[in-house]
Amino acid sequence: MPTPHPLGPAALGVVLAACLLAPASEQAGSSSERWERGATPVFRHARLQNDIAPTAMLQDRDGLIWIGSQTGLVSWDGYRSRQHIADPNVPGSLPAAFVNALHEDRQGRLWARICPRKVLRR
Repeated sequence: MPTPHPLGPAALGVVLAACLLAPASEQAGSSSERWERGATPVFRHARLQNDIAPTAMLQDRDGLIWIGSQTGLVSWDGYRSRQHIADPNVPGSLPAAFVNALHEDRQGRLWARICPRKVLRR
């Protein structure tokens, strides 16, 4: 059984009526002003190498953002990006450039689906 509010239903009705009858512009203006004063910008434009067109994106449990594209994979830590490309002469590099899906499993491992028909794990 729910417990009654300590002010009682009549007092709650008065508070509700006061909120509903207050001019909307004053409420919106004051909250908007408070928001603008207290808001800190958190978005900024970040340039990625080679202006890639994302085909897959994922943020892992450590906060690293992974961006897959037709030209490879980019990891971004919030400050700088690192590009991972397909290079047959470099051991451990991507076997192909087109990354079309990203997934993080329960163990925190990153999985990438690479066209044509390959799945990689980091």
